[in-house]
Amino acid sequence: AALAIAVPHLRSQQRTGKSPDASSQLTSASPLKKRPVVSVGEVSCTFVDHTRGTPNFTNPKAGLPYRKLVTEVRYPTLSGRAGAETRGAAPARSRGPFPLLVFATGYDTTPDTYRALLDSWVRAGFVVAAPIFPDTSTSGVAAAHGVSTEADFVNQPGDIAFVTRQLLGAERRGAGCAVMRDLVRTSGVGLAGQSDGADTVAGLAYDALYRPLAAGLPIRAVAVLSGSEYYGPGNSYGFPTGSPPLLASESDTDTCNPPQDAYDLYTHILGPADYGAGWFLELFDVGHLPPYVGADPQAFAVVSSVTALFFREQLSGVTPGAALMAAGNARPTIAKLVHGASPLLPTLEQTAAGCHAEH
Repeated sequence: AALAIAVPHLRSQQRTGKSPDASSQLTSASPLKKRPVVSVGEVSCTFVDHTRGTPNFTNPKAGLPYRKLVTEVRYPTLSGRAGAETRGAAPARSRGPFPLLVFATGYDTTPDTYRALLDSWVRAGFVVAAPIFPDTSTSGVAAAHGVSTEADFVNQPGDIAFVTRQLLGAERRGAGCAVMRDLVRTSGVGLAGQSDGADTVAGLAYDALYRPLAAGLPIRAVAVLSGSEYYGPGNSYGFPTGSPPLLASESDTDTCNPPQDAYDLYTHILGPADYGAGWFLELFDVGHLPPYVGADPQAFAVVSSVTALFFREQLSGVTPGAALMAAGNARPTIAKLVHGASPLLPTLEQTAAGCHAEH
């Protein structure tokens, strides 16, 4: 059954800016054994979870007894078109297996909203999967005809856990998503999300209410991009033994997800004894979406390179060090990366305009 948890800090209807040509977002943090010209292949795989339901926010009696999760899978290919995704292109299995990243989108968006970032990760040598959430995606929001569907994000940690299990099963058997067969490493998975999607992956990895859903999953690293806490009965954040390292990011001018919310989430996950497993990327004067969709190219370049390097090192069993810090602090007027304690961030008021801003 769908969880019903009160969440007072809803971030509705964020919009995308224009994305730069993904071919310009190459990063030096590539796990590829060689450096061929890598393009982005893309397929859609559909997974259905019959153990949980999908609410209907306009007609509660019309909810569905299952959750249908169409999942976009992006992967390295040697036969695709430069600068664009190529549907159904042959995966570059000879260069793999590749690390797997599973990405959670924000409210009223789709994986394509973040194509610049997801494609940059593929070109850095990852397979990237992103489900289309049934109620909070652009199509789900439109189908509600003005009724907010954002409260369904409390069901999204379960969606990410379910999709990750399906993808890893497909890697072994090809069932339900044949492109995955022999394509990814099963020893470790990275999770990432932005806005409500950041709340989603943070909940799955670090919230006592949702953490049991991740049992048995090889989650080795988590990137929380402009995220905040779930608030409701049973929500409690922490960093028990075996928790995956955390990279958080936040803009100091974000009025959709105010900086103090990102600060609270980070510090409630990591206590002083856990600082060695945390990194915080502060972005300067770029708002909520632009650094993640490419609308601010300079901030986007920092985000794409830092996240790719973080995942590369963590999923390869390497403790991030000087290289990650150098990447995060290479442009001191754009961003600052700290290891351990969160930087002091400004306190801002949340505004609807902050969620709509493109630039």
